Amino acid sequence: MIYKILGTLYILAGIGKFIPYLESVEQVLIKSAIANKDNWLSEPTRWMSENYLFMTWWVAFSMILAGITIFLNRRFVKPALYGTLIMIACFMLVLYKSDPKIFIVDIPFIATAIYLLKNKTKKKI
Repeated sequence: MIYKILGTLYILAGIGKFIPYLESVEQVLIKSAIANKDNWLSEPTRWMSENYLFMTWWVAFSMILAGITIFLNRRFVKPALYGTLIMIACFMLVLYKSDPKIFIVDIPFIATAIYLLKNKTKKKI
């Protein structure tokens, strides 16, 4: 059941990337580029903000694919969970200066992924 809930949340979050009313990826990346202007993330965040359409599609596709995998395919759940952990860590690294609430939003996803990975390791589903 928890796999279905987490998978659904990732799918919805991925779809939400295309709805500026919910989250304007362009504005988020612009704010991030400004916030990271004087540190080592300056160039990557500037590039992301300049290529926000690519980033929107890339992140949305990644989240939707991870969600579908977690929802439907037990065989690839472990790689999908590891992938989502890496993706979330990157989001947090790039966005924390411009939007500290990312921790509130993403920590439950991290905790759930770790729980599922520990659970999956204990019993081979």
